Amino acid sequence: MTELIRSLPKQLRKNFVPAPNFAELCFDELNAGAQSLTASMSTHLKKITGTEIPYDAWQENKLADYLHFNFKVISADGKTLDQNRSLSLLQQKFSNFSDHSQPVTKTHSIEQTNVDYSILDKLPESVDADNNGIIMKAYPALVVSKQAAGNKQIDIRLIHSKCQAQQLHFIGLRQLFLNALSQPVKHLKSTLSGQQKLCAKYISIGNCEQLKLQIIYRIIDQLFTRFQPVSKQEFEQLLENRQHIDEQATTLIYLLGEILDAYHDIRKKLKNPPLNWLDAMTDIQDQLNNLLHKDFIISTPQDNLKNFSRYLKAIDKRLEKLQTNPERDRKARIEVSALYSEYHKRAEALKKHNQQSEQLTQYRWLLEEYRISLFAQEIKTQIPVSAKRLKKAWNDISDA
Repeated sequence: MTELIRSLPKQLRKNFVPAPNFAELCFDELNAGAQSLTASMSTHLKKITGTEIPYDAWQENKLADYLHFNFKVISADGKTLDQNRSLSLLQQKFSNFSDHSQPVTKTHSIEQTNVDYSILDKLPESVDADNNGIIMKAYPALVVSKQAAGNKQIDIRLIHSKCQAQQLHFIGLRQLFLNALSQPVKHLKSTLSGQQKLCAKYISIGNCEQLKLQIIYRIIDQLFTRFQPVSKQEFEQLLENRQHIDEQATTLIYLLGEILDAYHDIRKKLKNPPLNWLDAMTDIQDQLNNLLHKDFIISTPQDNLKNFSRYLKAIDKRLEKLQTNPERDRKARIEVSALYSEYHKRAEALKKHNQQSEQLTQYRWLLEEYRISLFAQEIKTQIPVSAKRLKKAWNDISDA
């Protein structure tokens, strides 16, 4: 921690002298697993001195090798296949590796195949797993089996990343609900088979089957999965929500129809723009791609999906104003593009390390509101937003 403080740029580092003393103060406040080491240090150093430390100011690459973990790749039979201080390099090297060796021991008895939702009563949050003599904390997760036909079988697997375990468990929990709701889901599929107009609107994003599957998944997630039951009783209580499936489907299909209609209207206006509009058109197309990507139906938070019509209406207003004041548009575009670029950089860094940040996600949607305030002020933002508020929200992110 002392060396991390010493790795900071001089303008920041001078606020934390002597470094060993500030490192000791940070150490006393550490809460293992709550957030990354550097994020935790940033939070506490700010409390002590009032100094903001940008997330990318920490220069971990300057630390001596002995201060970095040495990672080993160990086969199921206990042999060391490789080792390196760069986890990402090892992950890249072994991304397509299949281990055909026989394991010496099973990591934990909790791992099972072909389970049903009654397993929730026996599922702890974490366990200590013996991996060839190395005791590691692991997280049991419901995982959709890739071995069984139809992707309906659920297995219990131990995952060593808490974030990855949560992601897999959510998908596995969704499949448990799909299995338990076979008849309502069958009826829902029948209902969606008549949505050819919606499929036609979606075709520039993905195919009809992808659309229908995402609609089904979103309905199941909204009515069941998002509550994340931890017992058989809770699971069965949630099944009572099946009576709302048709209502949820009607609402979602209507919302998607509105969104896709507005999307196609904008796409038409983006064709054959004047040469001096090209930068603005590129920015708008990037915004559309980030909003309406192939998984947007299933991955967009509910409150934000409801706001898509506002976001798209703001783009339409921007196109109207672009004709009369392209210079104003250019200045606003440069400002918001820089902010989104920094967000994207930070989000990609988290993705690379298989991490998530709820605060960073909230910031991402704040950027959409800021776009409205810059390009279409007549469309009111849902919350007050400004460059100053965005900077504060960015600096206050502590879980990334």
